[in-house]
Amino acid sequence: MRFFRKRAEGEIFAGGETSNPIAEAGAKPRHRGLSHLKIQLAEFVFFTVITLIALGFFYLGLDILVVAGIFLFGVIVKLIFNTFKG
Repeated sequence: MRFFRKRAEGEIFAGGETSNPIAEAGAKPRHRGLSHLKIQLAEFVFFTVITLIALGFFYLGLDILVVAGIFLFGVIVKLIFNTFKG
């Protein structure tokens, strides 16, 4: 009986294939919840603010390298955020 229960739960074998045909067919992933949407919204707001700051500096006559540096700063912050997000 234990063997059948393990097969029903979708045990993963050494080759990477599962014993669950539904999992093999590509079942939908679980809903990630509201916190995931909050993170996406925060990232959108962050990059919108970075873009507006960069465009403001460009409008004031700063060099394009300064504007590129501001965008690079935003990318670095995003990479650090993704590294420690878990």
